[in-house]
Amino acid sequence: APRLLTIQPIDGEGLILFASNDTDEPWPADATVNRLSFQGQTRATAQAAINVAPRSTVKVMTLDASLAEPDDAASELLLAHATDGERAWWYFDVDRNLAYPKGDFDAELNREGSTHHLTITAKSFIRDLCVFTDRIDPASVASDQLITLLPGEKTTIRITSEQELTVDQLTQPPVCVCVNPYGQGG
Repeated sequence: APRLLTIQPIDGEGLILFASNDTDEPWPADATVNRLSFQGQTRATAQAAINVAPRSTVKVMTLDASLAEPDDAASELLLAHATDGERAWWYFDVDRNLAYPKGDFDAELNREGSTHHLTITAKSFIRDLCVFTDRIDPASVASDQLITLLPGEKTTIRITSEQELTVDQLTQPPVCVCVNPYGQGG
């Protein structure tokens, strides 16, 4: 991505929000960092201005204790997002220790010629959703992978395939997978 937010641990400083701008234009934006439960409840929040010169990286802010110290490391995360849509995620522990909810979502599929639009609406927190369309049609291509959604958020994945794909084909394992254990639809 030409513009990137990232949360990094720095020895002696704690968790730091950085913004990297790999474009030829300045990047002015506002950033918000939220500590959230996996159910989407805000535990703490902070805001800062982003102003990154072209081809530069800046330290946006050091996260204070209200953000950097979770109440429950197994079921909370940090989400940094800029007003232009860039996002960064931070998890307080390794995957095997996280208490992910079941991946639950609604799905809708619309087709226009050889383009299928698969809209996923998260009913729970979903981490790193992938739709491996090539398991159905080796010639197919999906527009996005590794999508993380909070409850209530939605995304549309564009899938090109000459085959007539169904929502059931596209939303069941091993075609549709995420880090979370599976629930209905996931």
